[in-house]
Amino acid sequence: MVDHKQKSVATANMVALDSPTCLCSAPNAAAFGGGKGQLIYTPVPDEPGGKDSTVPGAPATSLGFAKDCLPYPASTMLLEENPSCDLRSYTGGQSCCHHMFTLLDKDQKTPWQDKFLVYRMKWRFWFQEVTPENQNQIADVEQFNW
Repeated sequence: MVDHKQKSVATANMVALDSPTCLCSAPNAAAFGGGKGQLIYTPVPDEPGGKDSTVPGAPATSLGFAKDCLPYPASTMLLEENPSCDLRSYTGGQSCCHHMFTLLDKDQKTPWQDKFLVYRMKWRFWFQEVTPENQNQIADVEQFNW
């Protein structure tokens, strides 16, 4: 019997037998920030939007994914390898959550099929006062077209 209160962290490395096991980038792979492609949404058959559902929902949909993270000094997102800049590292967020999409595990049922969900977003803005000491640095950043 396993006690559900005990927790631990572990790593399991698995490799294929009689197959290449390199987890490296392909020789012609784009640099970080250049990973572009498609996110494909497929509703579960008896869930909203699925072929066996009577509840409206999003149909199967393909969404383009291409971010334009600006290089330093306009942004530090590429330097920090922010997952939002590249499809190969993207783990989810606003780019995959669209109107009427149900994003649950495959075996999970939507508990709120008859209700719309409301969510709130909180934004935080940073700014820097222009002073004689930093005006050249700020002028360098302003050269980028936001």
